[in-house]
Amino acid sequence: MRLIVQYLFEMCTSLKILIARVLSKNPFVCNYPGLRFETIDLKKHRQYSENKTIVCLGDSNTFGWNHRYLNSYPALLENSLKKTSKSFSVINCGVGGNTVIDGFNRLESDVILFKPDVAIISFGFNDGLLFRIAINKNNKKKLDLAYKINDDYCGTPVSMNEFEFHIKNIIFKLQKNNIKIILMGLYKIKALKSFLSYEGYKKIVDLQNEVYLGYNDMIKNLAFKNDVVFFDLWNKLYNYEKINFEKNTDYLQADGFHLNTKGYEVVVKGLSKMVCGIF
Repeated sequence: MRLIVQYLFEMCTSLKILIARVLSKNPFVCNYPGLRFETIDLKKHRQYSENKTIVCLGDSNTFGWNHRYLNSYPALLENSLKKTSKSFSVINCGVGGNTVIDGFNRLESDVILFKPDVAIISFGFNDGLLFRIAINKNNKKKLDLAYKINDDYCGTPVSMNEFEFHIKNIIFKLQKNNIKIILMGLYKIKALKSFLSYEGYKKIVDLQNEVYLGYNDMIKNLAFKNDVVFFDLWNKLYNYEKINFEKNTDYLQADGFHLNTKGYEVVVKGLSKMVCGIF
């Protein structure tokens, strides 16, 4: 039975990818579970650029959730860097829904394979995403790691300790391969789909932001301790929101979670300066 379920799942995934490939030829915004087709083609044909190479490893914000490829931040970053005196190639290795554990497992095939000069690492939103924990005999020991709100307990897919462990290992492995690193921080979100009907909804969103701030601070501290560049996206976007308050210009999509075009502009502007500073 398990093999049948696995086969059906793989068939469904293949069908989704096929549909997305067809739709990508037309003016639709479409995404699929996995790397961008452009990246898959690069890996297949082993086409490495003679330019300075940057690989962006991350989750849906790197992938460009609900954006066409040319509007994903790695593609926009490449266009921005073309205006400088040096030549750069930027590769999008984002996968929607990925945690830092997934990123670590993909490090060899999706980063080191390309022999990049710089790797931009962006994880945390799926790692620290809150979900309800049902209290029972099996998980009582885990409650000391949980977050309590009202009468509920919430957990995260990847604990702070696990997150720290895998970020450290990503840094170690990349530095061992002489790859420069930029660690991107998190930002404040405004909505959580999994808790839309939750009593005291604002409380859970505020708690989620407290959790994300903790993961963000950990990334910042690890960057400092390991002589790695840190992109303080939390404060960059906070300042953007303050400046554009009267214009009511937001940096998030309608889901209140993923970055929109304005958010990507802030990302690209900051990363462009950092990449140029490295070289």
